[in-house]
Formats: sequence, C-alpha cells, structure tokens
Amino acid sequence: MASSSNGQTQSGIEQLVTIDHECNYPFNPSSIVTIIIFQKKGMNYIASGEERCAWHFAKEIETVIKDSNFVPNFYKNKLLNEIQVAKKRQRSI
Repeated sequence: MASSSNGQTQSGIEQLVTIDHECNYPFNPSSIVTIIIFQKKGMNYIASGEERCAWHFAKEIETVIKDSNFVPNFYKNKLLNEIQVAKKRQRSI
C-alpha cells in the first residue's frame, strides 16, 4: 500500500472520497409502484435534499416514470410536473 506524506494510505484517501460523495435516497426509485407509494417523501427530498443528490434522485425517478408501461400518460405527466415543481423549490431555498 502506498503512503502519502501525511501518513495516510492511498486506499484510505480514496475511501474518504467515496464515503464523502455517497447519497442517501429516501427510497430506492427502481419501481414505479415504489415511486407512487413514496411520492410525497420523494418530492420532499428533491425539494430539500442536498442539491447534487436530489438532482440524481430526480433523474432516476423521471427515467422510471417515462419507461413505465402500465401507468397512463396523464398520470406520468402529473408525476413529472410534480418533480419540476419540487426542483424549482430546491432552487429557491
């Protein structure tokens, strides 16, 4: 293992960077059903979560919604509009 001049190992430094940039989503947005069940919690996270993490979370949710085959288009549009409103609240905070 390589050591730096301050005595920390290279892997220790890499581990700190990895942990430092980890996002803790309120739920796993991999399913449209999960998104619908935890819709309010997700919108709150997008509006008030750490900006970088909230942005990635919103993108994942948008992709799942757009790719869903069994949710009607009007409901997809409603969810996508709610995400846009939550993003605007994030910018105004």
